[in-house]
Amino acid sequence: MKTKHIALALVLLAVAAAASFFAPSARAEDATLSSTNSSNPISYSTEGATEGGYQVSPLDHLMVVVFKEPEMSQEYSVSSSGTISFPLLDEVKVAGLTPQAVGKKLQELLEKDYMVHPNVQVTIKTFRARTVSVLGEVQHPGAFEITGDKPMAVAEAISKAGGFTTTAKRWAVTIKRKNSPQSIVFDYDKWSKDSKKYVDVYLQDGDVINVPQTVL
Repeated sequence: MKTKHIALALVLLAVAAAASFFAPSARAEDATLSSTNSSNPISYSTEGATEGGYQVSPLDHLMVVVFKEPEMSQEYSVSSSGTISFPLLDEVKVAGLTPQAVGKKLQELLEKDYMVHPNVQVTIKTFRARTVSVLGEVQHPGAFEITGDKPMAVAEAISKAGGFTTTAKRWAVTIKRKNSPQSIVFDYDKWSKDSKKYVDVYLQDGDVINVPQTVL
């Protein structure tokens, strides 16, 4: 009788050992299948949107403050090529960066060869004039200025132009961007019904919005 009990115990121990041996492999396989079968969510990009705030543009004026360095703390004008002339560093490319990113870049460049733990703060003192044009089937066609550090979207530009006329082809608004051969098509009707799914288009300096007329 004791022999049977011992044999049964040995069998149970063998089964338990085998289960523990194969369990990690099974978990790894499950993780691989989960990773392989997971579908990437659709992301809706916003043309010209600025992540993290306003991006510095040529002809902007920056106020740079370097802690305990009054000679460096002054106003700097961004050249047409997008650079500023900074003490010790010569020409530094800043266009396309946020003010915070410009400060970090200057800080890293100064710390690399010239200073120990510099503290650099950058703000926009004046913005260069940025305009977009709204043409076609709107109440007041014309050019409109993008003011401050917030981007303007198509819906706001159309609102500034007085809104659509009764014959506007609202679902086929086009945005022509300079230096780009293709136009962006914006369906205002879809966006107005579901602005979470259909993102508005953020505008860049010099963009031309055209609202075509419906065929009667």
